[in-house]
Amino acid sequence: MTAQDASDRLRGLLPPGSTVYTAVTFRTRRHTRRSVRVFLIRDNAPLDLSPLVAQVLGREHDDVNEGVSTDTTPAELVADLARTLGLRLRAEEL
Repeated sequence: MTAQDASDRLRGLLPPGSTVYTAVTFRTRRHTRRSVRVFLIRDNAPLDLSPLVAQVLGREHDDVNEGVSTDTTPAELVADLARTLGLRLRAEEL
């Protein structure tokens, strides 16, 4: 799947105003690397968006810890996710 395919899929899953949740699933002992799971609640169950988000953002997906791999703080990652996904997913609508 290409980044464009992942963007298209996320666009379909996340209409404007959607709530996306994140959870830190792993961090190294020295806090230099983390995995953050990105998910949506659909039909009262979590729907993991992490592989799609990693592809769209050009980041690595941590298959073992099921999250987007990052070396930033969780707050920085969430802000980056919101800004980047918002811009990339809605760019064609502007």
